[in-house]
Amino acid sequence: VYLLALLSFLLLLIEGSAMDWSSLHAQQHLNASPTWGSIAFGSFVTAMMVGRFTVDGLAARIGPVQVFRWGSTVAFIGLAVVVLSPVLPLTLVGWVITGLGLAGGMPQVFTAAGNVGASSGRSLALVVGVGYAAILGGPAIIGWVAEHLTLNTALLIPLAALLPCGLLAAAVKPRG
Repeated sequence: VYLLALLSFLLLLIEGSAMDWSSLHAQQHLNASPTWGSIAFGSFVTAMMVGRFTVDGLAARIGPVQVFRWGSTVAFIGLAVVVLSPVLPLTLVGWVITGLGLAGGMPQVFTAAGNVGASSGRSLALVVGVGYAAILGGPAIIGWVAEHLTLNTALLIPLAALLPCGLLAAAVKPRG
């Protein structure tokens, strides 16, 4: 359960950072207009929505561990594109890739926590609570780092948070 809570923390830190900072990143790092900044945000959340509506079928076919592992890898590639891209169109593609990659992670973590056993309700509450602490605190940490360095540099934090996600994917394996 604690491993699932850690994954929840990492994933929601990444999601919260993308949702809160994608628009400003496009504006500050790439000199995009506020309109294009909102398109960066929209690219990420639209990809997340599409991914969340389709991930159940994919998990049924290839399994939750593979969805989680490959999703983390895809999200890492997408966020690396965002951080390394010198142009807005490529950055938008990076946000789409990031959103698609992240979309399946939390459903797999919540499903695994909900199927832990007799104490599944408490387990799920712990995993969700830890995750929501990250969705609130993570973007604040990114903002603090961005204030001292740059927002692009601060986005290396969620990028680094994706590494243990892929390595710990076996934690979402169904029990039983």
